[in-house]
Amino acid sequence: MTPEGMKELQEALAVTNRIQNRHALLIEDHERWLESQQKWMERTQAWMERTQAWMNRHQEWAEGTQARMDRHQEWAEKAQALIDQTTAVQLANQEWAEKAQALIDQTTAVQLANAEGLSELRATVQAFIDSLRRGGNGRGPGSEL
Repeated sequence: MTPEGMKELQEALAVTNRIQNRHALLIEDHERWLESQQKWMERTQAWMERTQAWMNRHQEWAEGTQARMDRHQEWAEKAQALIDQTTAVQLANQEWAEKAQALIDQTTAVQLANAEGLSELRATVQAFIDSLRRGGNGRGPGSEL
């Protein structure tokens, strides 16, 4: 081989070495980038798992809250039914109280009428007794037999 050919080979070998070195550096950079991406993916996966766990806990809490709200709704409906029953009983009691008051008022009126009638009857009986005392057996005063 000629010295010029050797020189060309040496230069080509030097260029090839530089290209290989550059490729080696690029491969190292790429491997570092891949490692950083892998770490990022692992962190992201861990974050997603924590987020999923939080969502599961939140879902359980929401279901528990819904169950409590359903129980409270049942209690509220039962309480409303009791209130409705109590209101109906109160209305019936009020009607009975009004009827009882009407009966009391009627009884009072009858008692007053009876008292007036009794007073009149007393007066009549007393007048009869007085007439018997004055006269002779209902013939008036001074009548003789």
